[in-house]
Amino acid sequence: MNSQDTFIQKMQENHRLELSRISHEIRNPVTLINSSMQIIESEHPEVTSFAFWKEMREDMAYLRRLLDEFSGFNNSDKLCLADVNLTEFLHAVTSQAKALSPNQEIAFYSTVPLDLPTIVADATKLRQAITNVLRNAFETDASQVKLSCSVSDGQVKIDIQNNGSEIPKEYLPDLFTPFITHKKNGTGLGLAIVKRIIEAHHGQIILSSNPAGTCFSLRLPINTNASTKPDRNPPR
Repeated sequence: MNSQDTFIQKMQENHRLELSRISHEIRNPVTLINSSMQIIESEHPEVTSFAFWKEMREDMAYLRRLLDEFSGFNNSDKLCLADVNLTEFLHAVTSQAKALSPNQEIAFYSTVPLDLPTIVADATKLRQAITNVLRNAFETDASQVKLSCSVSDGQVKIDIQNNGSEIPKEYLPDLFTPFITHKKNGTGLGLAIVKRIIEAHHGQIILSSNPAGTCFSLRLPINTNASTKPDRNPPR
């Protein structure tokens, strides 16, 4: 590693630490406010009938989710690598996929071959990436969502498809850009986190969308040497 690479890496780590500090400073008062609201609600249950109270609750939930995703984005490219049996891993992910759907009428199907290879990956981060894409698919106007996995040309390809409306073309350039969202109460970080996690594994994410639906294809090298060395003390 040359001096320029070392400098860039140091700047990135300093930036990461500063973002973590800011997130921590914000989280403390948010936690206190949320606790105070719970106490008020338990001692004065009549407040739950007030329209503004519901709005405050929703705003607080959004703020907490934003902080969680902010932290997730900040640490999304720091990996703790280990062997991952893809068949077992994907069965575990898909078994809980329906719980991500706000509309239980949306059908979910998965096709996971029994002979998928073992890859070197961060299982927690990879699960987060797939979960984010699945949640995004369930939040569309689709009637069904499908997850399938295949292997070709030295790559594992995980496709997540939905048959909802086409993503407007003007949205596509910013779809993976942090903090840009076109969804109500969206944080603009879900897909940005996916992109960082997949690219940290030396993979790529390919998007296709047309009137028949949308497909996010997550592609990972089988013999992966991810960009981050195993971290024995990953961030919590």
